[in-house]
Order: sequence, then structure tokens, then C-alpha cells
Amino acid sequence: MLFNSGAVYTMTLEAAQWQVTYEENQQRRKMLKQTIRRYQNLPNTVTAHSTVGILEIDKNRHIQPHIIELPLLNHALNNDTSAAIWC
Repeated sequence: MLFNSGAVYTMTLEAAQWQVTYEENQQRRKMLKQTIRRYQNLPNTVTAHSTVGILEIDKNRHIQPHIIELPLLNHALNNDTSAAIWC
């Protein structure tokens, strides 16, 4: 079973800058501004990554969670023209 392990999408600097322009919720704006400052002030320490979680039931019927980091890839549509049918 897949589950949301937290960060299932990558918050990039560009995404944060775009979202903060249109966000009306003050708490979310604050979080976005903090993200932007981290990228600007500590660019080598910020590593955006996405994860996926898997819940596995073992033979003793115990639930074992596993969180797997997904590799950072360029958007498929930029590199693979066969993916254009999804547009």
C-alpha cells in the first residue's frame, strides 16, 4: 500500500516564488518566504527531494513502513517527446 510520507512533491525556489505571489493564507505565505530565504541564504544545504511511502505487512501481520526517496529528474516532457500525448 502506498501512503503519503510527507514531501511527495518538490518545492523548488521557482515554485515557492510563484506561489508566494498568489497565496492568500498568511501561514502558507510565511512558510513559502522561509523556503525562499533558505534557497537564497544557504543554496548548498537545501536539497529538494520527493518521497514515496510503502506500507508492507509482514508474515506476522505487523505493518512495516518504508520511505523511499525518489531521484530528482528533469520533467519528462522536456526530455521525452513521446510523453507529449499527456499534454
